[in-house]
Amino acid sequence: FAGVGQILQQSVPSDLPSGSYAYEAAGIYGTSQSRAGVIGMVTADATTHTFTYGEYDINVDGVVNGGGGLAAPFTGVTGSYTVPDPTTGRYTTATTLSGITANHVAYLVSGSHYLEMSTDPLSTNTSILTGQGQLQNGTITANSLNGNAVYYLDGQAHSGSGGSADIGLANAAPATTTLAITDYSVDSGTWSTPTPQTFSCTYTVDGYGRLTISGSGNCATGAPIMYVSDTNSAFMLSPSPTVQVGQMVPQVIPAGGFSSSMSGTYYFGDGEIVSYGVAQIEQIGVNILTLTSGGGFSILADYTQAVTGNQVPDVLDGPGTLSINADGTFSGSPGGTIIGIMISTTDFVLIDNDIHPYPIIEVAKQ
Repeated sequence: FAGVGQILQQSVPSDLPSGSYAYEAAGIYGTSQSRAGVIGMVTADATTHTFTYGEYDINVDGVVNGGGGLAAPFTGVTGSYTVPDPTTGRYTTATTLSGITANHVAYLVSGSHYLEMSTDPLSTNTSILTGQGQLQNGTITANSLNGNAVYYLDGQAHSGSGGSADIGLANAAPATTTLAITDYSVDSGTWSTPTPQTFSCTYTVDGYGRLTISGSGNCATGAPIMYVSDTNSAFMLSPSPTVQVGQMVPQVIPAGGFSSSMSGTYYFGDGEIVSYGVAQIEQIGVNILTLTSGGGFSILADYTQAVTGNQVPDVLDGPGTLSINADGTFSGSPGGTIIGIMISTTDFVLIDNDIHPYPIIEVAKQ
């Protein structure tokens, strides 16, 4: 068994507050243990402890919404939840759609954020998923995307034939509902050509906060679905066979750009295991990146499974140098390929294991 995760500072409220929550989860579905990803929205009523309104999209090995596709999200979710434990924030939920009930255990991180895990035994119509939910901030509209954002997704093919990871920049103009995208993608160890790929798409947002991208080329065929929680913040699910799940977050660009703003010590690790069940592939790690003057860096890394120890050779092994661009993209030396993007001066994402069949997303914070 191998697992990844994070520790979050907790501030336990007295209850799961009433409101609409965008959420995401990933794991396996059915006795075939197919790769599955789910994103959606559900509305909680703290008075009755019921879920009364919701919508979600699911991708199982590239089959989106049970074969209905992007135009057919599931609606009509109902359910209930228990009063959270006042000390731990733990509570349970039961949601039903089309006669099938899914049970979960959840922990409140705060009054606007929770972590969740499936508790049903795996069967033909059940899943084992882990994920999180975020309270939507007010009414979500097209104006909820405005300006610069960074996104990241990763996933794997159920057949064991490889995985894919994407990082990118998005710039939204709500007045015209256009979305300019710059995408860096690696699939089974091969970077997309050209790198980066750029798209100009349009988008719509429904009453659940579900954002749908449309247009020509990749805007029409490969764009992810999103459920928006706040300005430039969303959970994302791709329609691809690798079932990529991820997030979009606001990008905060310092005055003068990012070129000289990355410094200090950053802590990061894998966002998700994307090679479970594949013999001799599964490898997870945590890392400490220290930036020195002139863009120099070193990494202290600990891995489990195939490699054990520290200073493990990977894309950003050290000592070395980073080249950081004004838009926040950066590359390592030697090589020169863009492998990461700054979210702010204290946060970044990168694609690790990029020459391996199973690339992974890593999220870093100071």
